[in-house]
Amino acid sequence: MKKVITFIILCLSFVGSTQSYITFITADSSDVWKDKAICNYGGGPTCLDVITTVYDFSGDTTINNLNYAKLFRKKQITYMSTGGSMGNCPLPNLSPRGYLGAMREAGKQVFFKLGQDAEYVIYDFNLTIGDTVPDPANDVSYSIISAIDSIDIQGIYRKRFTVESTNIPDFYIIEGIGSERGLLFSYLLSLDCAYSLECYKEENSVVYAFGNCDFNLGTEQITETATIKIYPNPIQVNQNLRIASSSNEGVYVKIWDPIGRLIYQSISTEKIIETNSITSKGIYLIQLDESSIQELVVY
Repeated sequence: MKKVITFIILCLSFVGSTQSYITFITADSSDVWKDKAICNYGGGPTCLDVITTVYDFSGDTTINNLNYAKLFRKKQITYMSTGGSMGNCPLPNLSPRGYLGAMREAGKQVFFKLGQDAEYVIYDFNLTIGDTVPDPANDVSYSIISAIDSIDIQGIYRKRFTVESTNIPDFYIIEGIGSERGLLFSYLLSLDCAYSLECYKEENSVVYAFGNCDFNLGTEQITETATIKIYPNPIQVNQNLRIASSSNEGVYVKIWDPIGRLIYQSISTEKIIETNSITSKGIYLIQLDESSIQELVVY
């Protein structure tokens, strides 16, 4: 699957008085998110669930005298074999777009309401270092803000929060975009899944891209290089990767972790890559020589 990373990150010390707040829900509610989750349930003992979800707004609603944007969702579930035949995995399943819940923003906080449930704070952009992160999933983890800086995404500086948790690897929350683990990551959290925000766009323009930005579920294509391949994929944590290449020359390998950090960069003359830097499950990106960037799933 051809990958492009379309943003340049420039980390700066954050000074609250010099940076304007970037609203989470745009004025015309044109926001669209595409998430992916790789899960260890449903598909069987040798099949991983690959759940791709697209969220968007359409229309408004009033609940208890509060104004909300109506959040819609469409979802596709495919499967990835961890061994054996794909014939042992279920067939793909595509759920059509439908209403999911209501979302509103007030005082730099983002609230989500599902059905008759009480609304939950899913993002709080007022937090400072040491504050506890909202935990609507009640996963009994203790997550705090461990660092705050700013990043330049397409010429706009956005506040970025580093979240440190007892149960899951560290991740970022970006002002105006949300969690790099997915829009509703804190609400839908399951420790059986690895989450990633694939793409986010406003006014039909991609703002953030860490994966495939085809928002038409069911049409994504996997592209592989003809001469260089990696296997296995998916892999388990601390399992070594192998390279199949028709060339006897070294292969230039780059690996990015689920939050976009370059964690491995080397010219490999061996057929095995020791992945000591891959210490947690998630959706990584890998590039071999000048080939297209592809996903590496770690479970």
